[in-house]
Amino acid sequence: MNILIYSRKGIFDWASDFKKYLLENNITAEIITELTFDGDIKLGKQFNNNLNSSSLYNDIFSIEEIDDIIARCRLLRSIDINKARKMVITYSSILDEIFLSKEITHFISIRVDNYFLDIIYRLSKVRNFKFVGLWKNAILKNKLFFTSKGDNIYIQESTSELLSNFKESILSETFKATSLNKVGTPNILSVFKFYVTAYLRAIVLFLLKFYHNDHNGYRYLTTPLYVDDYKLNFKNNFSHLLYTKNWDDALTNIAIKNKLFIGLQVNPEATIDYYASDIALINVNNVISKILEVSKKNNISIFIKDHPNMLGKRNYNFLKKLQNLKDVYLIPSYIDSNYIIKHTDATFTWSGTIGIQAAVRGKCSIIVDAPYYVKDLYYKINNFEDISLIPSYVLNHKSKDFNFINIAKQVTDTLFDGDLIFKNRNYEKRKNTFFNIMKFIDA
Repeated sequence: MNILIYSRKGIFDWASDFKKYLLENNITAEIITELTFDGDIKLGKQFNNNLNSSSLYNDIFSIEEIDDIIARCRLLRSIDINKARKMVITYSSILDEIFLSKEITHFISIRVDNYFLDIIYRLSKVRNFKFVGLWKNAILKNKLFFTSKGDNIYIQESTSELLSNFKESILSETFKATSLNKVGTPNILSVFKFYVTAYLRAIVLFLLKFYHNDHNGYRYLTTPLYVDDYKLNFKNNFSHLLYTKNWDDALTNIAIKNKLFIGLQVNPEATIDYYASDIALINVNNVISKILEVSKKNNISIFIKDHPNMLGKRNYNFLKKLQNLKDVYLIPSYIDSNYIIKHTDATFTWSGTIGIQAAVRGKCSIIVDAPYYVKDLYYKINNFEDISLIPSYVLNHKSKDFNFINIAKQVTDTLFDGDLIFKNRNYEKRKNTFFNIMKFIDA
């Protein structure tokens, strides 16, 4: 077994501890990174040296697949197409040579969330090694799961205790995704602080790319200085002023029928950019606009709540357009989703917990991503054209009895004990997580 562990700034201690654990157990392991520092295999310098000599063609991926990689990466789709293609081809060639020469059997990382990892995932299909993505579960604390670019990987038969804990958590009226448990209600000061910090960070990374001589490094370029999707309009700081004043009256008004709750997610997010099967579904603004268009024709009222972590980041002008539309209500981002689900007939989200929160309550749950999907309990949007089906889902859905265990097992059969706390290094505490990772990989 030959393992490569992915690292980037902020998670090197975790990766180095994992490597230490593997070596102690006589497993060959190295740390790989696209940076010019931290790790055994540091690709930044080689990548930059090879970039100018790369051709626009290779024999690993087709031009269509290369363009798909570009379309899913916020950095690559913001720069010249030919340079973007050369960046993909350069990394593809470097990585392919490494995987073949070292006879890699497993690549272990956090889940796919940039084009470097997207390339590796696709290479795993070509070269037949295992890509193992790790992430924390959003419903139960101190639980991790494996994901191969969004597909569930089932590793166990859930115990009755685990199923009970899942049910208690998801049905709680105070339920929040684990990532939100420590998030306070944003205010104008915290939003402005984020705005200033984002640009100060961008300036620091701009200088660091010269210090590390890494002029095309992903980390240094994914900032508001380079990438359109990361740019922050100062007006975004005041998006909280756009909330509909009478949103609660409309939400609880039983005379208003066919209410659709749209839960927006953190943007950017791997579960949208890299997991959506149809590239057209990546464009959040276009998807929302299309839903509003087809809903208007069918007298469906729309209630939109942004993710709490997006205050100050979502485009003000886009939200302003929504605010001015009839039968569209903008709900404050700090309102609990369960309260909104209780008073609406249907939900739409790309992935995340809102879909499953609605499904377990018998509501019409419409999703894009697959992890929580159970046939006959959700309505899945596979491509942009499927959006036109949403009104029929909302209008014709009938709540039905179902076996709760089936929907719970879709999540709990994928979980194992562990954490991905990258700060506060504690090797002994992490050993249990590493043991559980290898236990299921060995199986």
